[in-house]
Formats: sequence, C-alpha cells, structure tokens
Amino acid sequence: MRPRLATKISVAIVGVVGLAISGSVLALLAVWHIGGLMEDTATENVSSLRAAEELEIALLEQRGLVVSFIFDNENSEWLNELERKKRSFADALDQARKTAHTPNEKRILDELEEAYREYDAKRADMIALRQSGDQDKTVGLFLGEVSSLSRRIDRLSRDFVADNKRFIDSTTARAQRQISRITLLVAGFACLTIGLSITLAWLFFSGVLFPLRKMMAEARDYAGQQTISSPEMPTPRCMPLGSADGGSILRRTPAG
Repeated sequence: MRPRLATKISVAIVGVVGLAISGSVLALLAVWHIGGLMEDTATENVSSLRAAEELEIALLEQRGLVVSFIFDNENSEWLNELERKKRSFADALDQARKTAHTPNEKRILDELEEAYREYDAKRADMIALRQSGDQDKTVGLFLGEVSSLSRRIDRLSRDFVADNKRFIDSTTARAQRQISRITLLVAGFACLTIGLSITLAWLFFSGVLFPLRKMMAEARDYAGQQTISSPEMPTPRCMPLGSADGGSILRRTPAG
C-alpha cells in the first residue's frame, strides 16, 4: 500500500525538524570540542616550547662567566653569578622534564643533564687550576674538554628545541584534522537538512498547491460553461388594468 501524501509530508516535516535539532546540537558540541581542543593544544605547546627556550637561555647565560673570572683577577662576583645561573638551569631542566612528551625528548634531556654535570666538573677543575697558578693547564683544559663539552651541550639543547617544535607541529596538524572531520560532519547534517527541506517543498507544491490550482481552474471553466448553456430568463412587462375608482394599476404578465 502506497503511503498517502499527508503521511509523506508529515514524515518529511518530522525529518526536517529532527535534522535541524540534531544539526544544531552537533554544531554546539563541535564548537565546544574545538574550543577545548585548541585551548589544550595551545596551553600544552606554549608551555613546552617556553620550557625548551628557557633551558637554552639558562645554558647560554653561563657562557663566559668562568673566562671572565680568570681574566678579571679572579673576581668572585663572576663565580657568584655562575652559581645563580646554575640554579636557573636546574629549574629550567626540571620544567623541561615536566613538559617533555616524547621518549626522544626525555632521552635528549638525560644526555644533556649528564653532559652538563661533566661540563660543570671540568669548569670547576679549570677554576682550581687557575687559582693554583697553572695558566697553561687552565688554557689547555678550556680549549680542549671544556669547549668540546660546551659544543655537545649546545647541540643537545638545539636538538631538544627542534624535537619539541616537531611535536608541536604534529599536535597542531592532528588538531586540524579533527576540526576538519567535525566540520565535514556538521556540513553533512546541513546538506541532509537542505535535501529533506527541498523534498518537503516538492511534496507540497506537487501534491497540494499545483493540484489545488488545477481544481480551481477547472471549477472556473465549469462555472463559465454552465452560464453560457442556461436558458434566457423571462423579461417582465407592465399592462394597464382598470379599477373601480377610475384609476389604473400595473399588472405584471410574462412576455409573449
């Protein structure tokens, strides 16, 4: 049994309303999810990148302090400044460990910490040699092991920053893919709503409006044909009649 027109229209109306409500709820959830995703991604990436940059800065700030101590007549202020920078480096390293995401980042930090301990021990040896008056060994240690360890620390620091940026790029790309999928889903609901609305309009025009206009036109044609085919109505005329008082009155008789 074929469904009646009223049933089709009712189903179409229910479908349009249902899709409109579902699409609206989905859009709200999508906006909420995308907002939270972008906020989490930005917070996580910014804190991680900041920790990596602070670690690199803490290493750079220690550069030249021991050399300044040697060439400034062993001024202890340089060593005091070095101790403050070492504490800053320790804090930056702890923060970098908290924000490290990948195993490779953690491995780089382990290597960096080990190299820094060795580097700091060689700096202490260099300071002791300078204070003992052995200038040649001080310079040799500085140009040899200290410089080599310093370059290794710089390389590891750059590797950590680079790996951190790669992680940020990957998380950003993943967030963009999720946003694209959500956008496509919302667009799909919108297309379904539009399609069902067009179907509803077609059902109304083809099943209600157009047939109704056709019926009205046929009714007007039928009424016009009935008017043309009906007999001519009789035309009344007046005839004088006598009266008892000598007057006259009009009497209506059919013509002919």
